Amino acid sequence: MKLEAIVLAAGAGSRMVELTRGRPKCLLPIANQSLIWYSITGLKNIGVSRIIILVPDIHEADIKQYCNKKFNSFKNLSLEFVAVQTKNDCGTAESIYSIRNKIREDFIVHSCDTIIDPTALSALVNHYRLYDPTLTVLLSDDAKYFQSRTVPGRKEKEYYMRDLIAVEPLDMLDLTANSGFSTKKIVFMHSERDLKQNLRIRSKELALHPSLEVYSRFLDTHVYLFKRQALEFFSQNRDRAVLKGELIPLLISQQFNSTNQKDKHDNIDDDGGDDSRSYVNGPDYEVELRQKLETFDPRNVAHTPHFREPIYPKPTLSCHALVVANMQAHRCNTVGSYIDCNKESRAISNAFGVKNVTIVKDCIIGENTTLGNKCVVKRGSIGNNCKIGDKVKLFDCIVMDNVEIDSNTSLSECIVGSNSKIGVKCDMKSCIIGYRQVVPDGRKSNGEVVIDDGYVIDLSDPIMEED
Repeated sequence: MKLEAIVLAAGAGSRMVELTRGRPKCLLPIANQSLIWYSITGLKNIGVSRIIILVPDIHEADIKQYCNKKFNSFKNLSLEFVAVQTKNDCGTAESIYSIRNKIREDFIVHSCDTIIDPTALSALVNHYRLYDPTLTVLLSDDAKYFQSRTVPGRKEKEYYMRDLIAVEPLDMLDLTANSGFSTKKIVFMHSERDLKQNLRIRSKELALHPSLEVYSRFLDTHVYLFKRQALEFFSQNRDRAVLKGELIPLLISQQFNSTNQKDKHDNIDDDGGDDSRSYVNGPDYEVELRQKLETFDPRNVAHTPHFREPIYPKPTLSCHALVVANMQAHRCNTVGSYIDCNKESRAISNAFGVKNVTIVKDCIIGENTTLGNKCVVKRGSIGNNCKIGDKVKLFDCIVMDNVEIDSNTSLSECIVGSNSKIGVKCDMKSCIIGYRQVVPDGRKSNGEVVIDDGYVIDLSDPIMEED
């Protein structure tokens, strides 16, 4: 079964605007490789040879130039770029539907702000090939992502909306599960933002799903594997513009209506109660089974057609989840999660087989970067083509490409954007210096954001994750 992929790289990075002001989010570096590099490399490593990349029109040239430089040497890899009009505010489901004529095979949707171990992608594909579900969602059992955290430049903590995801065991032998993976059938997926104080599960749903388990610690990695036939569902629900928040929850709910489930539901009182008994006994499979057993002749079983036919109807629509644990699976869509990803930079590099990495005091040093005399660097990362002056101190900092830091400057827990310059004897703590900024000599700052003049960021409210 041949697969294609769609990489969603058109997002503006509205939840990390301090970092994305003036540059595309998909080119932000983690361990000195851009976010989109991880998406394309992971897909390439599992044998995907055709990748459609949705990019913002205002940054199309920059992203093309970067990808061509990184991946031109791979002759069996085809990258097709589709520009999305930034002014149109097009939803993710809308964007995918707009390129439906380009999609020829079953396809993986991979968000560019997701970093996922290629081993997990391989397990996702293996599960799809074994069980052929309409949709497979890649989840990570990672409760740490949802912990609130303090980030540079902000007084309030970041916190993240959780998803409530209900699953049940597959009604078939799970051949892909091991210590790092488990597979489930998804019953529903809701953001806690869309729910009231309580989650209400009706008795008819419990009757249909007696082994229902509801989790709030699963992280939706925004990696999905669709059958191509799912595009018809996209077409029928074009009013659902957002893939994760609108279309996928609807698709999951429809799987229980795909094989006469609608008739079953018509017999159930929406308020639950004792009517759940009639729901369980709806089409009486026990009667059908009893009738078949009464006519059973063990000497003739191979020639008895109805014993070779399943009693239960095969669903035409099924939604599964592959849950990964204890491996690299990150979302990088806020400042806090960006910092967390960089803290895992060595493990991420190992997962993707990155070699020849220079590390000094747990700090990754990029190519063609020079360190002056008596520099002190601890943890964090320094990008490519940087010039670090004499007696500079960098503690837990993320320094992007082409940055100059003059002598006797001290930075602690700071993020420095690409092509920026920091003067002599600066002392900055918990600050964000944006893209192409110049910090004058002697500046002392704590918890500030330095970006283009005239551009104001409202930091009064805590950042909340949205779909």
